[in-house]
Amino acid sequence: MEILSPELLWIEDRCYRLPPIDNNILKNIKDDEQLEYEYNSECDTKVSSEEDNTDEMDLNIKTVGENRFKLSLSIAQSFWPKLIGSKGVTKKRIETDTRTRIMVPKPMEKGDVEIRGSSKRDIILAKRCIDAIIATSRQKLTYTHFISVPIISEEIKKNFEKFKESVLDQCGADRGIDESIFQNPNKLHLTIAVLVLTDQSERKIAENRLRDVCNTTIKPLLKSINNKIIIEMKGIEYMNDDPSEVNVLYGKVYSHPNPNTLQQISNSILEYFALHKLLKPEDKEQVKLHVTLMNTTFRKEDPEEINVEIPGTFYKKNKKPVSTFNASNILEKFSNFYFGQMEMKTIELSLRFSTAENGYYKSSCSVNICDI
Repeated sequence: MEILSPELLWIEDRCYRLPPIDNNILKNIKDDEQLEYEYNSECDTKVSSEEDNTDEMDLNIKTVGENRFKLSLSIAQSFWPKLIGSKGVTKKRIETDTRTRIMVPKPMEKGDVEIRGSSKRDIILAKRCIDAIIATSRQKLTYTHFISVPIISEEIKKNFEKFKESVLDQCGADRGIDESIFQNPNKLHLTIAVLVLTDQSERKIAENRLRDVCNTTIKPLLKSINNKIIIEMKGIEYMNDDPSEVNVLYGKVYSHPNPNTLQQISNSILEYFALHKLLKPEDKEQVKLHVTLMNTTFRKEDPEEINVEIPGTFYKKNKKPVSTFNASNILEKFSNFYFGQMEMKTIELSLRFSTAENGYYKSSCSVNICDI
């Protein structure tokens, strides 16, 4: 990165300047603790009185003595090392720059991070620095959960198995095609959003937000179509531009009676979670509705080459690029394959890499849209 053109991190309308980061710094979690922040002081100190008042109203800053104030922040424990920094450098730097004291619980303790200062404005500035550190750190965490719509009716699962058998029978000799790259029929789903939820408090927030958006936004949409959405899966498509070099092949989905309702619901959830800062910046784009049928990341490889991804951590083992498969014949022979219909009943907050008793992903929260 150019020194005179540093990477900028925007949080709402505030700008933070980030230092150059060596890729080797992400090799393990301890090295990543050395990541330090540098906020853009020009952007951060030019704060209007009106903006200060807005922040004071939004934050529960308490008076603890004559000209002394404090603010308690619920911050996931996984972010504490980033806030402290190597040998406490990051925390000391924030304290010096904002004339505050920051108390972080010890590793085995539970509790809030506390900011103390002689003015509310100093506390607000310290919180903004902390927000920048957490936002930067969250972008490097692996995903832990996703919001999903199960597509697991008996008709669709049965037809998916027929599709799989036919593809293996008619196209199994084509490059890269084998049984291991097919989705588990019990885990067919639509993905609406992917999330990083590092502890129970963040999971609870996400659960509440999902219920909130279902009640405030999705409920009126459902009333307009008599509270019933039929999802139809018909036809197949692939993600990239070359049908002979495919990583993901998916089933196309449609909603009835209104063809736009499913897309509207998906977009509403995505926008709501983005508004409440529960998404990474790169995950705020409109949802492309699809049901993954074949994915090369499912492929069984040499155990030493399998990617080890631990949800909610900064660590990801290096591996060689996943090989593609040739989907040309599949697309030619099965382009209009009919998988079936089902009534949409639930929206789930699902845990990645998990399996529930019914074969689907374990759920942190399930909203029955028929009951809202």
